[in-house]
Amino acid sequence: IREHGGGSVMALSLDQWEAANGLSNGRVQEAAHSTGMADRIEEDFENRLDSLMGGGDNSWLRSDGISSVGPYTVVSSSRVRGNGEPLMTRLTVSYSRPAMIQSSDKFIANGEWDGPPIVLKKYKLLLFTVPKVGCTVIKQFARRILGFPDWQKDNGSIPHDPDSNGIVYLSHFTRQEAQEMMTSPLWTRVMFIRDPKERFLSAYLDKVVNNYSKYTAKKTCCKRLKGENKKLLKSGPTCHANMMFQDFLSFSKACPDQHWNAQTDRLDNKFWPYINFMVHLETAHRDMEKLIHRVDKYVCRPRKLCVGNDSLWNQHGASGWGKSGNEAVFQTKRMVKHATNADGNAVKRFYDRRTTELVEGHFANDYDFELFRFNRTNYTGITNLFLKLVGL
Repeated sequence: IREHGGGSVMALSLDQWEAANGLSNGRVQEAAHSTGMADRIEEDFENRLDSLMGGGDNSWLRSDGISSVGPYTVVSSSRVRGNGEPLMTRLTVSYSRPAMIQSSDKFIANGEWDGPPIVLKKYKLLLFTVPKVGCTVIKQFARRILGFPDWQKDNGSIPHDPDSNGIVYLSHFTRQEAQEMMTSPLWTRVMFIRDPKERFLSAYLDKVVNNYSKYTAKKTCCKRLKGENKKLLKSGPTCHANMMFQDFLSFSKACPDQHWNAQTDRLDNKFWPYINFMVHLETAHRDMEKLIHRVDKYVCRPRKLCVGNDSLWNQHGASGWGKSGNEAVFQTKRMVKHATNADGNAVKRFYDRRTTELVEGHFANDYDFELFRFNRTNYTGITNLFLKLVGL
């Protein structure tokens, strides 16, 4: 039961709690309070709804199929009010068997630098990095928490190469340990995402313009493109030429790469419900501060890892960033988009209406995915809120 307008979880009825946790009925409430399970699940529901509904007051927690976090789903909710008591919401939450990790899962099978998520076991954090979504800063953040004195190092292999960066990944654990990390409500699983148009432009500027096409020329699909499928590049250049932006769109369709693949491809569908925290690159400073304070609240302080002002945020997030070391993590645009400057001004230079519609169409899966909350460019003047209200 949660008090509207604030307050805390007093009780949370979890159907099949015994099956999930091996607890007798009399220990359910005790366990919920002692482990913080109820608080964590309730907050995850609100965070997930905040992503789905675009912010606002989500304390009512709808039960129409979107109120689910991992194996937990709200099956009923009702408002109750006692004599002279504040309005409360009662939730009944069902438990289903968690999704199981398999060796063929995308985030396991991916052998590139951004495959299995980063594990910060001490703080029960999984960080899913996505290329061209501030992953340099994220990996520096992980190395800083892990105690590397050269955590700011950025020379290509460090902080990116798992073979040399010293970061711990999910693939370093047994399947049983990884299963718990991927499904337990006591873990925070963070996905970093970015507006697809900015991300795609960042990939173009980095891998074609600034790199003189050396990266794209190494792609094995280039040999195929130069032959029977050369027509895919409408204006004719091969992989080895400095292709134009629209040519790069055609090239990217024929040559998949994690730097420009859809962000929905980062994770298997069965595991998206377990992502309980989103960081948007556009609001990364605010989102990272919120994330770190969450870890302080549920992991750091209860386990006495943080004392007084020595919080995780003060230690690793609030300062020490930027050239002068006086910035917070992701505080400035320079830090967020240091590699290519694919900011709003660059978007205006490279995107006209036709190119915008082509790229937004190519990344339709990202734009349509409700958890990402991306907005397409509005050329009609009709607001997204109106489109939601009329069901479009």
